[in-house]
Amino acid sequence: MGLLSEEIVELQPTASVFGGWFGSVKNPVRWIGTESGIAPEDNWSADLPKAGDGSGNGGGVANGSTWVPADCDVTLQASGGWYWKPDGATPRSLAQLQTIYEDSVGRNCNMELGLHPAYDGLLPAEHVAAIRQFGEWVDGCYRGAPLATTGAANVAQHSPLVLSLPPGS
Repeated sequence: MGLLSEEIVELQPTASVFGGWFGSVKNPVRWIGTESGIAPEDNWSADLPKAGDGSGNGGGVANGSTWVPADCDVTLQASGGWYWKPDGATPRSLAQLQTIYEDSVGRNCNMELGLHPAYDGLLPAEHVAAIRQFGEWVDGCYRGAPLATTGAANVAQHSPLVLSLPPGS
């Protein structure tokens, strides 16, 4: 057995790996540096090896040499705890989840929502209800055809990307 990164490349070559590992795996994912689920307003999908503190945290860089999409992790529990506890298991409200979604996905991040099984191994009913309500909200907002599209073949490297939106959109 070699390094863990070598095992990942051999056994799961298309896996996304959280935390950088520049040059070690094909698909590194960058942590934005907080567990609030809120991404920096300027958040680029590119970064530089050893940028900042060397682990690829934060908002990336505009002209980075490595594609490293950002990950915003946040817990469903309003307390912010990562593990279920009877006294801290209240889920976040729909309004809180909406804000987190728009401040993570809306800022070019993948939103990772931590779910917390109770001691019996099941998700609490109020958590399931909150997740369902949130999913219905996302689906209701973003269902349907996109306002505009472009193909990768139409965009030259380092050229601006301009989407022409239909009138009234």
